[in-house]
Amino acid sequence: MWIKPLTERPIIPTSRRESFIRKVFGGVESIYKINIQLLQTLQTRQNEHSIIYQVGDILLNYVTDFEPYIRYGSKQYEAKFALENERYINSNFDAFVNATERHPSSLKLEVNGFLTKPTTRLGRYTLLFNEILKHTPPDHPDLEDLPK
Repeated sequence: MWIKPLTERPIIPTSRRESFIRKVFGGVESIYKINIQLLQTLQTRQNEHSIIYQVGDILLNYVTDFEPYIRYGSKQYEAKFALENERYINSNFDAFVNATERHPSSLKLEVNGFLTKPTTRLGRYTLLFNEILKHTPPDHPDLEDLPK
């Protein structure tokens, strides 16, 4: 919805297109892959048992893969600046952003909303871990895995 058109169409001049995409969207692919893998692992566990007894082991295995979230989050200010600057100097890009944000598949999210989703997701994982811990019996294996 965002990266492919920017890569394939002359919305941003060729001389700065690759750098812009890397600054604004760099790392999104890694985060997407991690989320897909985590989802598939959790679904596999759920398919094995209709009631999932333990998730801490799975989450513990993936927490080391969350480094791309940290790198992505650390570049958000630079990405926002690059985005706003491009909108200011490039009317074609500004028109593309406006049209894309109005498209039904954007789910009424502005580009900044899409760009902040990965960093807010990381915070929600922490909240999820804490909620699981609150409802975990004292003798459950998740009580040992999740605080790590």
